[in-house]
This record gives sequence, structure tokens and C-alpha cells, in this order.
Amino acid sequence: MKEDYCLFGDLIVHDTTYRTNKYEMICGPFVGVNNHTHNCMFGCGFLLNERIESFEWLFHTFLEAMGGLHPKTIMTDKSFAMSSAISSVFPNSKHRLCVWHISENSKKHIRDLRNQDGFLDLFDHVLKLCHIIPEFDYYWNRLVTEYSCMNNDWLKKLYNLREKWCPTFSKDFFSVGILSSQRSESTNPALSRKVSATATLCDFYHFFCETMQRKVHKVLSSSDSNEVARALCEEAFNKLKVDVEAHVGSIYFSDTDSPHNGEVQISNPKGSRNKGERNVRRKSVREKKTNQARGRKQAIHRSASTCSAELPSSMVCSSLLDT
Repeated sequence: MKEDYCLFGDLIVHDTTYRTNKYEMICGPFVGVNNHTHNCMFGCGFLLNERIESFEWLFHTFLEAMGGLHPKTIMTDKSFAMSSAISSVFPNSKHRLCVWHISENSKKHIRDLRNQDGFLDLFDHVLKLCHIIPEFDYYWNRLVTEYSCMNNDWLKKLYNLREKWCPTFSKDFFSVGILSSQRSESTNPALSRKVSATATLCDFYHFFCETMQRKVHKVLSSSDSNEVARALCEEAFNKLKVDVEAHVGSIYFSDTDSPHNGEVQISNPKGSRNKGERNVRRKSVREKKTNQARGRKQAIHRSASTCSAELPSSMVCSSLLDT
């Protein structure tokens, strides 16, 4: 897991909504995204509560286990205690809020507004689809004006935190295009399939190790598949190159014109000549065919002239008619 963190630890997704064991402790996995766009687990911790000092202990312990390497971006749900701990332990990391949790919390805080026609579409656009600051300002002002909610306390707090959740304020920070912490939440079912509500910490550790082994096997399988695909693509590309060279060579070159047997070569790309070279223009296929037809026509006329000089006029006429 430490090696994965060194490779893919620019982004951490941390979620604490999962509780599973007989002690009702909070399970907080640290999840990232690898080069196959699969989830990769960096670590997991248990907390008795969600106080600031608890999160600070968890983050310090995680940082120490990972050799002191800070992430560039950490994504969480909206929690004052967690936000304070992140500012203290990861001062140079970009803290982003999960827009999925924001949308879910809006069901509790602005339920009446959500029931109005068109509000949800505009609200979702503000949360996820604004990519420049003027666009965000326009749609936010339109939202609070059309639905007369500029004095709503929850929306005011959300606006003050806009730099943590709006995509337009996070372009300079690495996020793999992720807007929510559901990357972490999708890891929870993998653990909960075998962990019951009465499981002890030892049971959880055993199941956790089994889950990690399955994920490592999946990554290795993906890597092997990529190697096979890369080899097939390279073979197909080389075959295509040979076929194209043969086809182009058959069109533009004859056996006497080119010593390269169909190989496509580009010499003197700027049209310059080396010293002592003659400036010979290569004839096109159309020119060659035209010259060949002209030569055949001239040969016929020469033959006709020779015959007319040697034969009687009656025989000349009949021979010309036959041709």
C-alpha cells in the first residue's frame, strides 16, 4: 500500500460514513486511483469519535506510515472537525468537498426549494458543470434571484466554501476529474461483504488483508492484459506500415524507377539538391500514361507513312481501314 501511495498518492479520498464492528467504531479508509482507473487502498483507520484531535491523530499516523509524503489533493465530506484537522496536518494540500454529500445534505436543509420546478437542474449545474468563474457567478446569482433564497443560511455557508467544491476553483489541483468521495464509498461494500456487525478488530484485519490480496491480483491481471494489448498493437502497426509502403510503392514507383522495392522514403524534404545532383522532376502516373499513349499514336503514324510510300494507293487505303 505504501508503494501504491508513492505512485498514485497525489489524490486521497477519505470518507468516515462507514461503521462496521461490534464496537461501533468509525472506519475511515484512504483511497486513491491507480493508472488503470481502479481504486487502490492506501490505508484504513478506526476512530471512536469525530473530534478534531481524533482526526489529527489519524492523519498524523497515516502521514508517518507513508514516509511523510503529503498528498496534493484530499477529498472528504463536509465536516468542520475534519476540515480543521486537514488544515493543521496537510497545510499545503488542496481540500475538496464531495458534491454528492452536498447534494444529499441539501435534501435536509433546502427541501422546499428542491421541490420547486427547475431548481434541481440549476443547482446541479452550479455544483458540477461550471468551469469558469464568470459562469459560476452568473448561475449562482440566477439561482438565488429566481428562487428568492439569497438569505438562506445554508446556501450562504455553501457559497462561502465554493472554492472547496466548485470545479472552476480547482483547475490548478490534481483531482483525476473526481467530484465526490464515492470512490471511497465503493470500497466499503468490498469489506462489508464478509464483515458482520459483531466482528472484532482482529476479524476486520483478517478480512481487510484478503480484500487487499484480491485487489492486487486484479491490478496484476490488468497489467498483464495491457502488456498483451500493447504487443498486439505494435504488431498490427508494423504490419500496417509494411502494407501501406507496398501499396504506395506500387502506385508511385516502378521497378526501374526506385531501388527501394516499395519502401517509402523521403529525401531532401526542403526540395534542396546536394552538390553535383541534377534537378530531375519525377513524372506522375497521369503523365506516364499520356506519354505512352502519345508514343503508340506516333508509332502508328510512322508505320502508315512507311506503308504508303511502298504500296499502291488501293492497298494503303485497305490497310488503314483495317487498323
